[in-house]
Amino acid sequence: MRLGTSLSKSWTIALLVPFAGLAACDGAATEDDGLDTITAGIIAEGSPEALGILGFLNAVTTTVTTLDITVGLDARAAKALVAHRDGPDKAFGTADDDRFGSVLEVDSVAYVGTAALDKLLAYCRNNNLIPQPSDVLGTYRDVLFTIDEGTKTLALVNTATLERLDALIDVRAAKNIIAARPIASVLDLSKITYVGTNALKVLKAAALAGPTQPPGATVAAHLATASNGLWHTSESDYPFVVVRIAAPPTGSAALTTANIKSVLASVYMNRPEEPTLAQRDVELVTLDSFFDRYTVVQGWWEDDQRVQAPAFSALRQLLERELTDVKVFRLGRRSGNYLMGAIDVFILGRTSDGEVVGISTISVET
Repeated sequence: MRLGTSLSKSWTIALLVPFAGLAACDGAATEDDGLDTITAGIIAEGSPEALGILGFLNAVTTTVTTLDITVGLDARAAKALVAHRDGPDKAFGTADDDRFGSVLEVDSVAYVGTAALDKLLAYCRNNNLIPQPSDVLGTYRDVLFTIDEGTKTLALVNTATLERLDALIDVRAAKNIIAARPIASVLDLSKITYVGTNALKVLKAAALAGPTQPPGATVAAHLATASNGLWHTSESDYPFVVVRIAAPPTGSAALTTANIKSVLASVYMNRPEEPTLAQRDVELVTLDSFFDRYTVVQGWWEDDQRVQAPAFSALRQLLERELTDVKVFRLGRRSGNYLMGAIDVFILGRTSDGEVVGISTISVET
């Protein structure tokens, strides 16, 4: 896709989400450098940085001298870039121009590799040529997106549940979005079957409105599905159980170690030969400390642990997306600096209608 003939605030190519990148090329530049390799994990295609580089290279003011002397590229790379852009007649602004539409296209030019892209990026950053969130990204199916709007829309479609998308757009479009994830650009999103003008408008509006929290009953149902088949491993293995407290006595107050017992009183089940809720000590731990053991892959992991890691990641994302003030409480019998025995673990937060919802399990530690 062609950009304007000078640097402007119209960035009309697709925006990629941060994880979308290309693979970096290695070794010294040769005359064939980049012609048969895919380059650059350094710059995400369609990102603001990529748009800045493309706008700079496609500008009439960018000459061989600018690239060679000012930017500091290899002279051969500078000449090759301008020659590519200007086309066979070697004149800018004529019918045979071949302006750059992607970082991959830049990288395919002889003598251009990682070092050249690094220098181009540094020059654009130092000279304020990187577009800002409010700059126009492009128009897709007659819907205009700024860079910020594109980024937020992609974040929504790449993380929302099928139920959330179905509530916004045609279920066929929602299913196709789920199947296509991760979706790298607004352009790619606009090409998905059943994602038309109206769907893009709705998705953009929902993304700009920010995350919405479903009510307690819906969150509880989502958690039941997400935690099904997952087990917490300790000296004994226990499943996860959904917890829902419709009217906690603390009202909308933040969940703390001081009030968590009163919050749990209506749903807590005392177990024979175990300390009662009133007798238990409480400690607060981070979500990272609980979930990292299931989501951060280790070399010694067995196959079933690797298979379940994405499910645990999805469970954590669901908790953080549909609840606020999510915290992990451990309740047990203290021995020295640690809790011992059968420790109750509650991962809880609040829903949009004020309920306390989450999951619980047991961790046996002796």
